[in-house]
Amino acid sequence: MLIMEPLSLRYMQDARTENARRPKDKFWQRALESWIERLNALEQLKQLAALADAGNRIAVAQMLHTWSEERVKQWGVEDLWTPLPFPIELGAGD
Repeated sequence: MLIMEPLSLRYMQDARTENARRPKDKFWQRALESWIERLNALEQLKQLAALADAGNRIAVAQMLHTWSEERVKQWGVEDLWTPLPFPIELGAGD
């Protein structure tokens, strides 16, 4: 993943430059939004990896539950969702 980060930063900068040159161009607006989303996701994965490397199962589970809840709300399926424990909370991997 870290190998992709400099490339992602370059693409995001290209999108920023083009978006500034063509502020009404929806393609470049969406490209910039997409790269920002990807870099945010990369940051979250780095945080999760750091927690996992530290052996902090409680924090890993909390982060996964937060992500699940955010996606469920984003997709509008709260009435269909029942939060369940992750295997890491049930002692899997011990």
